[in-house]
Amino acid sequence: GYLVTLSIFPGVLAENLKSPTLKSWYPLLLITVFNVGDMMGKMCPTRFHCRDGALLFVFSIMRGAFVPIYAVFVQEQMPDISFFVVTYCLGITNGFLTTCGMST
Repeated sequence: GYLVTLSIFPGVLAENLKSPTLKSWYPLLLITVFNVGDMMGKMCPTRFHCRDGALLFVFSIMRGAFVPIYAVFVQEQMPDISFFVVTYCLGITNGFLTTCGMST
């Protein structure tokens, strides 16, 4: 799970993405969105807890899709909101899988 997170966050978010609208605030806002998603993901297991290690492993492998998604988004110069949504999803899955994995 952390291999995917560390391959994108914070390096790609802080260095490789540019926004003509948000300028120097863009990396800061993306990192904030990731951290909010991570916090929300860590709070989710209070309601939706997964104790099946095999299922957590499958979810962790599926997170590998974030790497090509970011590559395509950077290549195609997707709108800022797209990066915010995908970054939030990266954060929430990171927090959720970390918490569930640690408590299984």
